Amino acid sequence: MNLIPYEYVIYRQGNERLDKLLQLDALEPKRSMLVVSEFIGYSPSLSGAICVNPWNVDSVAEAMN
Repeated sequence: MNLIPYEYVIYRQGNERLDKLLQLDALEPKRSMLVVSEFIGYSPSLSGAICVNPWNVDSVAEAMN
């Protein structure tokens, strides 16, 4: 299983050391988005991710916009 999307989510949650290294305010909510293929097995477990059909260029462009 490809774990990169999960690693991204953990990274965005941050920790004290990472926030200090990146000079981020630990109390400020972090904002980001994750666009994943609807065909991957773990897309249902990433409830906040935007699931798209990667073969439909228009839907990918719309999701990224």
